Amino acid sequence: MFHEVKVLDSKGKLKKTLNSKELSQQYWKEIDSEANTRKRVSGKEKKTRKKGKKD
Repeated sequence: MFHEVKVLDSKGKLKKTLNSKELSQQYWKEIDSEANTRKRVSGKEKKTRKKGKKD
């Protein structure tokens, strides 16, 4: 559950208001984005180093 947020400028004047629905949508969009990024990173194959022959 999100509560309404009021964004103020440096002079204390109201710049914009974000309602509960907007905050929820923004939050879940960001969470989904992070989850997709993690899937891509963890899905990559790790490069293996070939060991050279020792003299």
